[in-house]
Amino acid sequence: MAVAAAPLSRLADELSGTLSTPEDPEYVDCRLPFLSRLDERLPQVVVRAATAADVRAGLAFARAHRLDVAVRSGGHSFADRCSTDGLLLDLGGLRQLRRDGDLVTAGPGLRMRELRRRLAADGRTVSAGWCPDVGLGGAVLGGGYGSLSRLYGLGSDHLVAAEVVLADGRTVWCDADREPDLFWALRGAGGGLLGVVTTFVLRARPTVPATFFECRWPVRHAADVIGTWLGWAPEAPDEINCEAVLVSPHEPADEPHVAVFGMSVGAGTGFLDRFAPDPEHVEIRELPAAAAAAVSYPESPDDLEVTGPQWGTSAGRRLVRSEFFDRSLPPEAVAALVEHLVAGRTAGQSRELEFIPWGGAYGRVAPHATAFMHRRARFILRHTGYAVRRTTDAVRRDTRRWVDRSWALAHPWGSGLIYPNYPEPDRSPLDPAYHGTNLDRLRRIVARYDPDDVFTHG
Repeated sequence: MAVAAAPLSRLADELSGTLSTPEDPEYVDCRLPFLSRLDERLPQVVVRAATAADVRAGLAFARAHRLDVAVRSGGHSFADRCSTDGLLLDLGGLRQLRRDGDLVTAGPGLRMRELRRRLAADGRTVSAGWCPDVGLGGAVLGGGYGSLSRLYGLGSDHLVAAEVVLADGRTVWCDADREPDLFWALRGAGGGLLGVVTTFVLRARPTVPATFFECRWPVRHAADVIGTWLGWAPEAPDEINCEAVLVSPHEPADEPHVAVFGMSVGAGTGFLDRFAPDPEHVEIRELPAAAAAAVSYPESPDDLEVTGPQWGTSAGRRLVRSEFFDRSLPPEAVAALVEHLVAGRTAGQSRELEFIPWGGAYGRVAPHATAFMHRRARFILRHTGYAVRRTTDAVRRDTRRWVDRSWALAHPWGSGLIYPNYPEPDRSPLDPAYHGTNLDRLRRIVARYDPDDVFTHG
């Protein structure tokens, strides 16, 4: 049921931020450039919060009018959890940043690019995400790994305290001593599960000079490159973060390729000699500390630069499935993945397989010390399909089929567990795949802080 104009007007008067509805010109900015579903959910009401009081007002309004609630920091949820047909709490305006020694107080709407650049000017960093446009809130709450994270740990491991607006409107501060169960859950269970975090306090780490590297080969060498990566990168020294990616571009005339890329902190790049044959493209850059802290993920489809589709334009489709692996993949599985990547390519559809090394600092925290229990894995394999905005629904559906089949080819060797920041639209936020043996404790905490399932109803 649509909300009447009078209560909307009263809510707008109460806010320090702004209120948008579908009739407002700026409402278009709330639309997402990429969706996991074929249909687009459009909120009745968008509260662009400027303060924690705005968040409380938005939640009270949603309760009074029986509206579902979604919370958005950067809008990158792979499961579209940051949109709703009810009330959207947009935290993008909460971008405060203050540093006191090694402690950083920051807002959830800070994008990783801005956070890294501003901290790097003071010789500090928080390694919580590769992608420059991801919001701090979403990155940290679901773990958050970046180019220096095998050295420094997850973004959630840097969380010292947080201000949280709960579903009933109460605002609490939590840390190891205050509301310790809530604090435990915020460190890695996923964004928007227990409340709206309006302020993060994080422990920053020193910036360090590093070497960025990238090597590329034609896809015919993919099996050899991935085989070498599987036997080495997950156990590489903490100072080396080496990822591998296979890319099939959205134009069939553009050849697929395989690449390894990443950062080396004081460990040189001699390890690249293990990859054969010699790559067709090599880039090695020595970066001063500030530049190394600001490095972003080097691969992104063209449409990622779009801030939001205009009215009447379909959003692009982005489908992601992933899994943690405790053991390697056999050569026949790698060969099947490569074959599936290049088979039946379609204009307007790009495909990626990304191998992400784990180990390092991730494993120096016990699985039950925080809500993020994925500490003993070797690597993550992520299957991503993009359908660009101008393509057809048939291509969008085919993208779903490609991702599901690619995931199924590797799954027999997987752990069944999923990185919380890579959620899937068909899974509940409390699915055991995200939380493993931490699920029972997490369910008890959710029942205490959100008994009406305001944040976990999806």
